[in-house]
Amino acid sequence: QIIANRISDSYLVLNDCLIMSDFNETFLKTFRLHDYDIRGKDIFTFFKEHKKYKVNVKRFQNAIQKAQASNETVSFEIHIESLDKYFTIEISTLYNNDIFLGILLLFKDITQHKKDMQAIKDNQDMLMEKERLASLGQLIGGISHNLKTPIMSISGAAEGLTDLIKEYEASVGDPEVTVDDHHAIANDMKEWISKIHSYTAYMSDIITAVKGQAVALSENQNDVFTIDELLKRVDILMRHEIRNASLTLETKLDIPSSTKLHGDVNSLVQVVNNLITNMLDLLKELENDYPSNIKIKEEMR
Repeated sequence: QIIANRISDSYLVLNDCLIMSDFNETFLKTFRLHDYDIRGKDIFTFFKEHKKYKVNVKRFQNAIQKAQASNETVSFEIHIESLDKYFTIEISTLYNNDIFLGILLLFKDITQHKKDMQAIKDNQDMLMEKERLASLGQLIGGISHNLKTPIMSISGAAEGLTDLIKEYEASVGDPEVTVDDHHAIANDMKEWISKIHSYTAYMSDIITAVKGQAVALSENQNDVFTIDELLKRVDILMRHEIRNASLTLETKLDIPSSTKLHGDVNSLVQVVNNLITNMLDLLKELENDYPSNIKIKEEMR
């Protein structure tokens, strides 16, 4: 009994009638009980009367029945809020010469393990968030450059349309201006408008890509996207950094670019961007054998 009381895990023994018949001091201390609170009492009645533990009695009954039927150890985890503790409970049957003697319940305190795992997860989430924000910060300079190009182009198109409008106004009532001249002016306007549409579509793609990378990690979604969409976002977000390194981005696909994938496109974009960024950082340290392009090869099996 002295040895049993020294064991760090709590145990509880039920006799063949599922009456609590034995336990160690660790069990009493852990559950803040006295000997007279439990000895000789039915375990299920005890849990029903002590609602502070908020134990799922039905779950215990099913586990004990399963252990009795299979003669194997049954285990599950529980969290007792009133104690702020987590346990792995192992339920085993006790036999002597094929005679059923009772049930052994072993309560393994895994509270510290749970806290450690949560701390690790929190640290991982924090590091991932820091890395995501750092990468996003690096992208801002490139994105501003990417936006300047279509903005300047739209501004140029607006100037071109302004000149055409002035030319058209001046031609009104001019007998020397033919129908073909009017059509020529109209065609020029259409060309400028078509260019503006392409510039605005490109800006929309940039905003979509940046917005996707700005989404919090907890908001990741399971979407359907194509390989082409993935590579387009990578190209938009990494174009400036790659150009600054005097490199070009070359993609080689062994599958159709229209192939659909299921998952979080923003996270996958972040993974590919990180690979490229790490490569750029490595190349900065190299003085010789500097490549002229970066190759991304997509393979699917």
